[in-house]
Amino acid sequence: MDFALFETVRSFYHLSADSKLDDDYVDRLNRYWTALILVLSAIVLSTKQIVGEPMKCWTPQEFKDPWIQYAEDYCWVKNTYFVPKNQELAADPKIRRTQEIIYYQWIPYMLAVQAFLYYLPAMVWRLFNWKSGLDLSTLVTRAAKNNGMDGISYQLSTNFHIRSQSERREVFYNNSYLTCLYLFTKLMYSINAIGQFFLLSSFFGRSVDSLFLVARDLALGVEWHQTGHFPRVTFCDFSIRRLGNTNSYSLQCVLAINIFTEKVFVFLGFWMLLVACLTVLNTAGWLIDLLLPWRRLNFLKNLSPASGNSGLLRDLLEKRLGTDGLLVLQLVAANSDDRVAKQLLSRLLADFAEDGGPADGGSGDGSGSGGEGAAMIMRPVAEEKPLLV
Repeated sequence: MDFALFETVRSFYHLSADSKLDDDYVDRLNRYWTALILVLSAIVLSTKQIVGEPMKCWTPQEFKDPWIQYAEDYCWVKNTYFVPKNQELAADPKIRRTQEIIYYQWIPYMLAVQAFLYYLPAMVWRLFNWKSGLDLSTLVTRAAKNNGMDGISYQLSTNFHIRSQSERREVFYNNSYLTCLYLFTKLMYSINAIGQFFLLSSFFGRSVDSLFLVARDLALGVEWHQTGHFPRVTFCDFSIRRLGNTNSYSLQCVLAINIFTEKVFVFLGFWMLLVACLTVLNTAGWLIDLLLPWRRLNFLKNLSPASGNSGLLRDLLEKRLGTDGLLVLQLVAANSDDRVAKQLLSRLLADFAEDGGPADGGSGDGSGSGGEGAAMIMRPVAEEKPLLV
């Protein structure tokens, strides 16, 4: 294994270890913590392969040191096979090939791929959410720190108003674009989390319930040579040509790396199962909160001091914010607390009323003159000073 993996780790660290608050804690559990655990596991196992001796084989007495090194390197590359103590070695090479252990050389690379897959939904989210016209990570981060709430409210009101009034048919001008993208990202997280759990078991050539079987055997102290789980002693067949003759050997090898692999498999298996359960439940919660109209309105009522004026909140949601505005408020609440989200909603309500929105049970058509407030909202985005540099 080369050192390209370590360069990948460095690049991944810079991608993942950021302070952007454009998602929730379950997203970060997937894209950062789980991916980081996988990368660290890959480093531990790859270090054993590079620095240590992952395999040692018993060889015939006539083998010299170069022959021994050749035999061990060959067996490591070719794969070995496991035969229980109470069984004889099969005479048919085809039967032996069915008993091969084929995963141990590829474990670090597989873990690195899995780490990338856990980060992939975040890449999709960040690659496309800016097309809505909002620097979402900056807005949510500033709001969570209660920094510049007036500017945040102004930029959100401007963006949502222009998008709601625009006649352009592009999907990016729809006030539910961010919502659809985020829910799609959530589904990606859920599908990935479930698939990763099955992928881990299938990569090691085991059934889905093997995680619980291996954990049970470890807890009960059942030895590997009885169960066959991650065997430490395996066999390897190879041939050497000398003076026109082909000499075949069957070597017994110690696969020391499986001591670590077994523990990594059990830990990652239960961790991925936990992450999958949390991710599926979290995704279901977001789907309910963003897709059911009464849940959307109840969220605003819980935040707003005008909770008794359902008409005002409904008009704000339908005529100005849309589900994208609701998503931003929920992300702010998820990354700080309800008090910050309440402050932001109060400013959005004030801007909406100022721009001709219904107030105190008004008509709610949103067509009032709005005076200077309406003029300011309709100011072109290109003339607005950026919120952050």
